[in-house]
Amino acid sequence: MFDYHGSPLAILRGRLIALVLVAGWSGLGYFSPVVALMILLTIAGLMPFLIQRSFRFKLHQSSYRGIRFRFSGTLGNAYRVVLVPIAFFLLPGALGVMFGPDSPGDAPDASVASLVVLASLVVAALVPRFHHGLKRYQHDHAAFGTTGSAFDVGVRAFYGIYGRVWALLLLLGISLGGMVAGLAWLAFSVGNAFGDGFIPFMLLVSVLFYGSMLAVMALFAARLQNVVWNGTTIGDLSFRSAIEAMPLARLYLKNALLVVFTLGLYTPFAVVNTMRYRLQSVTLLAPAGLDAFMADARPGEESATGEGAVDLFDIDIAL
Repeated sequence: MFDYHGSPLAILRGRLIALVLVAGWSGLGYFSPVVALMILLTIAGLMPFLIQRSFRFKLHQSSYRGIRFRFSGTLGNAYRVVLVPIAFFLLPGALGVMFGPDSPGDAPDASVASLVVLASLVVAALVPRFHHGLKRYQHDHAAFGTTGSAFDVGVRAFYGIYGRVWALLLLLGISLGGMVAGLAWLAFSVGNAFGDGFIPFMLLVSVLFYGSMLAVMALFAARLQNVVWNGTTIGDLSFRSAIEAMPLARLYLKNALLVVFTLGLYTPFAVVNTMRYRLQSVTLLAPAGLDAFMADARPGEESATGEGAVDLFDIDIAL
């Protein structure tokens, strides 16, 4: 059986690092777009390192029948895979800083706004391809014992998943937007006939919105996990992921409520519970058995060479 051994404290450290980076960019960037761009470039320079450490952490904390997984992706490969997507993601913001208004209160020029929107659309269209490259880097450099993995999933599968999710989000936006617009039109027509019923209605719309978003997130995560793991092999081993969206959505809802009630303190435990549930939805298919992998695991050597390095940067970044 698969198990996840991640420490909530290590995950909390990763979240705090991400929070400090984003807070610095958001806070200082309000006073100076140039400072915001410099902080963003600093985050971009650190991101491949953080992603490589995050992948290493996740796989090292995952095991099957006591044998740990490993991640052999190098930092150089991380920079080659990640820097191009980061450059594209930074493009709309960089265009806004270079050609936008001098002060935050000024309205941007229409041509500049159009250029930023066009760049954003190009980036959005490339997101599935970038995500595919990131997953290929992760699953092409995984190992079980001493046997490396192979990733055989085309980029078209990622575009299929993203296309369905984007269509659902568009339908959700149209539906909820239509409800609010319809209520506003009726209230305007009859002169506030709803009275105090407006606030409960808006609360209902908010609950429907966040509930739907959790369901869409769960659908995306479930579809992505099934595609990625069903296309991953390690030697003669293959995987069968059969995670379903609705149980995952219920887990997301439970975690979200506990995070709110504990003022965020439950977040690391929510991550561990989610990772453990997702791993337990994966089955390892081993036609020839696991004897060879048991013999090749060599836990003593792995502990001496790999585990110390993982403990040195024992973090998990929210990706």
